[in-house]
Amino acid sequence: MNKNNIIDNGEYHISRNKIKEMCIMATFIMKEIIKVIKENQTTDIAIPLWRVVPGEYEEYAYQILNSNADKERFDYPYILHRPFRYGDVYWIMEHQLQELEVNGNRCFEEAHFIPDEAIIYAKCSEYFFRCCKGAKRIFYDYAKNYVEELIC
Repeated sequence: MNKNNIIDNGEYHISRNKIKEMCIMATFIMKEIIKVIKENQTTDIAIPLWRVVPGEYEEYAYQILNSNADKERFDYPYILHRPFRYGDVYWIMEHQLQELEVNGNRCFEEAHFIPDEAIIYAKCSEYFFRCCKGAKRIFYDYAKNYVEELIC
């Protein structure tokens, strides 16, 4: 067991339990974010959005957000305007990254979307950084009753 009373068998579960609204970070996005982390030498990372979010997904997410804007799980209190605009997907990602946990520990200490650069600057928690660097297996609990292994 490690200091957080978690059995360390090389398997880690990223969960979105704290995210109350619809999570927009699909499995393929998390795979790419973990690749970015693995390539970095420090916990401070720059996530290039053109690399982790395909253009067609941004369009798809934009359409889903607007067609469901009146539904409960699509209430993003940090985005005050409706309809949603292009780029709002990244503001949502910024907030949701800060809510992700791995084995009960925060994944990111902070995240900041910089629109002019199309980058999210983030600071990984030391725990998550080590998980990404040395994990045998990482699972992403993307939605209720939906868990997928991230092959990175």
